[in-house]
Amino acid sequence: MGLASGLWCYILPLADPLQPSAYEMQCISDFAENEKSHGRKLGVWVQEDKVRPQICQAITDASNKNPTERILPSKHNSICCRSFHPEGCDGRFVCHAAPAEAAQQIIEDGFIYSKHRLTGLGLDELADQGTWGDPADYFDYVALARGNCVAPDIVAMSRQFGRDLSPQEADEGFFPGVRFFFDLASLMQHPRAVWDGIHPIKIRDNLELNGNICAVVAPEFYPNGGKLHLQTSTHLNNKIIYLDHHKLPSLMLWSNAALEAVET
Repeated sequence: MGLASGLWCYILPLADPLQPSAYEMQCISDFAENEKSHGRKLGVWVQEDKVRPQICQAITDASNKNPTERILPSKHNSICCRSFHPEGCDGRFVCHAAPAEAAQQIIEDGFIYSKHRLTGLGLDELADQGTWGDPADYFDYVALARGNCVAPDIVAMSRQFGRDLSPQEADEGFFPGVRFFFDLASLMQHPRAVWDGIHPIKIRDNLELNGNICAVVAPEFYPNGGKLHLQTSTHLNNKIIYLDHHKLPSLMLWSNAALEAVET
């Protein structure tokens, strides 16, 4: 998030503040490496004195890891979404969400594009328009979330409202987006994969559906009540799953049901 001082700030809450998990340490190292690779100076505040040397060493030693050496996220070492998912969100699959009209365009294009590629606007211009203070380079990537993370639907709803919604606002007026699911272990081999310590993975410029997509989960109806039917190409015919969102009227219920539908 951006601060009034102009600084860029990210807060990583640890599942156990006195004993960071190996995955959390990897995230810290990834964040440090990503910031340094973009020429940004990095300052760190650690709440617990006991773990400060360990975290500082991870930052000092930060380097790009071979995908085969990376630790995959899992429920037991994730604090993400704890207010919605007590055990944290799941990391075997990752996903992107979009409103139905935008999802149809993604299917027709065969690609999910970064905001920079999609809009044609400059990175600095996009950063100036943002409300979360994200650095300009963040708009050059397709950022993916864990499989049942609630953030993708918050982002999709924000696109519909034309402003960034808080989780509480999105939950109160909830209507699900269309979720595109990918297998994280496979996607880690992507030639443009990047790890920033915040997202489980992101892909520079664009992500092709063909050869990567595992499933697409969509609500059965549009917000106006009309029946939703996504027009798909052959390779997606058997990968579209429709769920009755009337039975899943919250971020938590929808995100869990969407992931369960993919896993089964």
